[in-house]
Amino acid sequence: MSASSVNPSKGVWDDIAANQTFILVALLVGVHVLLIVAVVGCLWKQTPKQTQLNRAFIDDQREEFKRTIRKAD
Repeated sequence: MSASSVNPSKGVWDDIAANQTFILVALLVGVHVLLIVAVVGCLWKQTPKQTQLNRAFIDDQREEFKRTIRKAD
């Protein structure tokens, strides 16, 4: 490597630091996108069993509320 091919104003460490920053930002953005997709996916799609349990729970709460209202009358 000759002395004329070396650029003293920009060293190897500057290139590495720029690449590290880019990689860090890309990883952070990627992780956040994956987290958002996972959360939305879990909330968006419930299994039929979960839906059935939720409906049963709501029906039980509704019946209990009706019994409470009848007792109050």
